[in-house]
Amino acid sequence: EAWINLAEGRELMYGYYSEEQLEAEFVHVKDGRCIRNYREYAGEIEADEGDEPHFENWVDVSMYVDEKMLDF
Repeated sequence: EAWINLAEGRELMYGYYSEEQLEAEFVHVKDGRCIRNYREYAGEIEADEGDEPHFENWVDVSMYVDEKMLDF
């Protein structure tokens, strides 16, 4: 809900990863709803919304952030 409020009706994409901590987070809000929400902290994966882009682990998030989001 906080991400949707932060987006204020715009498209919002947030990606974070830490190679040192082996963790990652990815959120994509579009058209007033969260269409992707993935979190991996302390080896625990929580994926609340959507399945695209597909992430198996924090490495997939890091690759997506480095390759795709820089163009966003």
